[in-house]
Amino acid sequence: MSFVEGLKAIPGDILSKTTPGGRLRRVGEIGKILVDELTGVIKTIPYGIRALRQHKKLPDACGPARDTGGHTVVSIARNVRYADSPRAVMDVYLPKGVCLSDEFALDTDGRVIKKVVDAVDGVVAGSDGNAAKTPAKTPAFPTQTARTTHTQTAQTTPTETITNPIALFIHGGVWAVGEKWQFAPMAHRLAQEGVITCIATYSLFPTAKCPQMWEEVSDALTWTMDHAHLIGGCEKQVVLVGHSAGAQICAMALMHRQGMGNDVNDATDAATDAATDDINKTKKEVDSRQPRAFVGLCGVYDIATHFSYEDSRGVAAVSTMGRAMGGKGEFAKCSPLRVVRNNLFDLPDFSDSTCESAESTAAAADEVSIALDSTQQLHEKGAIKRMDWAPMGIMDTDENISIGDIFAESAAKKAEIALATKTKQDELDAAEARVVEAQNEASAAASTATASTSTSDSVCRIRRDAPPPGPYVGAFAGDEPARQAGYGGGTADDELGTSAVAGTQQHRRPGCFPPSYLLAGCADTTVPWFESAEYHLALRDSGAKSRMLLYLNEPHASFVLGWRPRKEKKGEKKTESKQTETKPSKETGRNPHDFWNDGLDHSSSGLAPHCADIVRVIKSA
Repeated sequence: MSFVEGLKAIPGDILSKTTPGGRLRRVGEIGKILVDELTGVIKTIPYGIRALRQHKKLPDACGPARDTGGHTVVSIARNVRYADSPRAVMDVYLPKGVCLSDEFALDTDGRVIKKVVDAVDGVVAGSDGNAAKTPAKTPAFPTQTARTTHTQTAQTTPTETITNPIALFIHGGVWAVGEKWQFAPMAHRLAQEGVITCIATYSLFPTAKCPQMWEEVSDALTWTMDHAHLIGGCEKQVVLVGHSAGAQICAMALMHRQGMGNDVNDATDAATDAATDDINKTKKEVDSRQPRAFVGLCGVYDIATHFSYEDSRGVAAVSTMGRAMGGKGEFAKCSPLRVVRNNLFDLPDFSDSTCESAESTAAAADEVSIALDSTQQLHEKGAIKRMDWAPMGIMDTDENISIGDIFAESAAKKAEIALATKTKQDELDAAEARVVEAQNEASAAASTATASTSTSDSVCRIRRDAPPPGPYVGAFAGDEPARQAGYGGGTADDELGTSAVAGTQQHRRPGCFPPSYLLAGCADTTVPWFESAEYHLALRDSGAKSRMLLYLNEPHASFVLGWRPRKEKKGEKKTESKQTETKPSKETGRNPHDFWNDGLDHSSSGLAPHCADIVRVIKSA
């Protein structure tokens, strides 16, 4: 947790206890939490020193070496600005031999110079020498015209020669801490494996709340896709990676770009906060392009569920999560899982087939209800009020009236009453027939609704059994534990896995929600693995592609701090032939080594299985 922000919440947490004994017990609990946090910080000091040294010693990618074809080692472009916020900067790590474009240059604020931005937007820049002195004021979200230009550029730019994928990494840190240099070992190793890696920072709590954070991450994604060709990649090969709180921010940024907004379950609430209003105002300007894939590492996808978990550990009150969301009332709006669940069958871009909308069923039920009400009113209006008739002429006059006239008048009145009675009876019979017809329609509508519900359940079951994205199940180290836990999904075809490694990408409609790879560790006590599993099921139910990768012994921080550099050895070719033998998967009968053939399974690679899987996911997505 954020130490400073956590300390601010301690007095209020202690005073919330009503009894002196309760306050004393809470002081002891908070003391233990602080000791554990300090112990964790002390343990990471050696890593921090290594990360800071590695971040400082890497050569500058903007230096003279790029004029000679790039550096012979991993290089870095530091503090590249992607938006106007003070923390809206990123470091770009370039693999060996990859150099920045000649058009790529930064001003004193870290912005790409105006000439390059104009070239990206398809406008011919001036040739005067003042262009480099003017900072580029790139809008937070491109307009529709800009998006059209980007799409046309992507369609006309050949990508067959691009071999380096791009990973945009968003760090965690309870929405309140995190710096770029802390992840230099991970970025350096990814670059060694041929991945152009961008490590971005964003505004943190208390300066900003979660909606602003995911807007800035969306800005970072837009910048990366716009400038991918200037840093040695292609916008179609950008993969978004997030860890812990960063995974939640990334997922919400993707929902935001998908147009799903914040309207989850408070649609009738007129009192929305200023952040929600700002998002609604700029909804039409949101860049709708999506990355190639999303990789979530130990992510928080349901804020309410994680808050309950933190409360059970006694850290909810001192954690910054609840305050960064804007309070408990905003938990659902900031939870990717809740957003997906509430738009389960209203996501045409999630799948190729669309389900019948529940609104049509509700409309049919309303029509039946109206028909029944009108029929009931017809019954009431058509009811005959019987009245005994008497010839009023006897009472109205003193004149002598013959008995024959009285009988004649009585017979005429009786005939008139009989005719009126028959007419009313016909109307009643017709009304009863309409009632029966309306009841039959209501029964049919109910059967349709039941069938629709059954169809929805069947669709969810079919979607959960659909093949996951990427190669065959068993190719990743995290496949087998996920399968044993019941989250393995179907088995992908051989051709799918082969094409993924060979670089032949699957066809996906523009703007479609990207496939998700959710990684989690069973030994993670900070964010339990089942939170990723629940989000995985929600995505699959909605028709989105998702793959769950689970690891038995990995704690929370190992996914971003457990990276080691690759050491080049003279006898590397010999050692590669002595890779540790791995038994074929029980599920597929295949050996993963035969599929990847990248040397990452060998002990000399220095990578744990979960780190090797991250590299493979990014390169094969």
